[in-house]
Amino acid sequence: MRIVGKFIMIGLLLGLAACSDWLNVSPDDQVNEETLFTDGDGYRNALNGIYKDLADFALYGRELTWGMNEVLGQTYHLNYIPSDHAYYYMAWSMYDNDKVEAILSSLWEQAYNAIANCNNLISHIAHADATLFSGKDMELNMIYGEALALRAFIHLDLLRLFAPAPVVADQKKYIPYMEDYGTLFGDRESVKDCMNKIIRDLKQAKKLLSEVDIIPENRIWSKTYYRIEGGRGVVDDNLPRDIFYMYRGYRMNYWATTAILARAYMYDGQQALAREQAQEVIEATYEENGRTYNCFSFTSPGDYGVNPKLYDGVICGFSKSKVSEEYANWQKGTGGLYLCSYLTGMDAEDWRKDLFRTVNWFYSISVKYDEDNGDTYGSDLLPVIRLSEMYYIVSEYLYKNGDTEGGVQKLDEVRMERGIAGGKLDIRSVDDFEKALLADMRKDFYGEGQVFYQFKRLNRELSSNNKTEFVLPIPKIELIY
Repeated sequence: MRIVGKFIMIGLLLGLAACSDWLNVSPDDQVNEETLFTDGDGYRNALNGIYKDLADFALYGRELTWGMNEVLGQTYHLNYIPSDHAYYYMAWSMYDNDKVEAILSSLWEQAYNAIANCNNLISHIAHADATLFSGKDMELNMIYGEALALRAFIHLDLLRLFAPAPVVADQKKYIPYMEDYGTLFGDRESVKDCMNKIIRDLKQAKKLLSEVDIIPENRIWSKTYYRIEGGRGVVDDNLPRDIFYMYRGYRMNYWATTAILARAYMYDGQQALAREQAQEVIEATYEENGRTYNCFSFTSPGDYGVNPKLYDGVICGFSKSKVSEEYANWQKGTGGLYLCSYLTGMDAEDWRKDLFRTVNWFYSISVKYDEDNGDTYGSDLLPVIRLSEMYYIVSEYLYKNGDTEGGVQKLDEVRMERGIAGGKLDIRSVDDFEKALLADMRKDFYGEGQVFYQFKRLNRELSSNNKTEFVLPIPKIELIY
């Protein structure tokens, strides 16, 4: 397999700015590797370059959020997807189509390039002197931990696309887990071996980041006001003076790494360990003015109009400044990503129904990525993992491990936070529970590319009239190597 590493110089601004400012990239300003790692700013530039790459349209800027993954998850009506577009073929699992192949090839290459850059950064920072960094050991741990977490995170999504779910996996080799920078070819590994390495990296990253985000003086950085909104332009004593430490919600912070670890454990079938990690995120707190608050919460109904991404509960997301423009292009002309009826046919009490708007008389689209949502904060945000997923993990663990009442109650907690009165769920079997769980996930995760993975993890069909092929083919160009 070919791996091509690249690093891009990033202009770091000091002081207060929008979160995208610390991802300000000059694409033509390529930096020599030997020069890049001579000081702390070079390490910062290297890490920010990886985040910038991940926000590309081939990855989380479109395909792995509201684009390809939502098509795979049967979120959109086929009626308005042009029949000659790659998405139409994907929706019917016709993965041998040339247009589908082009998307998969780009995704594969971009993802492994990002991994190569993670590996290059890891190989240098593992032996770096803390005196290179303005934040000394804390900053070294931050960069090292985030790079490890990102490496595991990217591999996890590649595994969830190009290999069977652990519940049905065999011992065949599927994707390579790349750990060494400069390696042009990587041996493919089994699902279990990849999962073991993903979990190993996340655990190490979590340990490193525990020296950053959860030390007493830094815990308040996880407050929504700082994590996502960057203090709304107001200087106060709780705001980091260095922009590199701001906007932790756009980075693989400690809580994000813990949440991804919970996701990985759940995907691997280790439900008890998944529940333990998820519960830690749910109970995450900070202190302010002598009072204790939860780091992550469910957005109040009065804020849905200005905060359609419900970012109070977003534990981690990436930044893409033109995502609204790209999303809008899909609602023009003959194409349209119109939502299926099981998303728009919600309980009358469900506040999430207000996050759709009707077009073409009766079809609806999500407003999550609309350009004008009444609030500039979070307009560039691509949600990667959110609080509700942690509740779903705990709920499933409880239900499937004997506490059926507690499992239903935990699922109901999410629904009640979205406006639905409690006690409406009629769940009498594991099958009933999984259907109810997946139905609510569809409503909470729309536009975020997660539903396909959940159906795959549980080995359940996405549609009664369209048999889903859950394992995407490795791009043909890669099979040559």
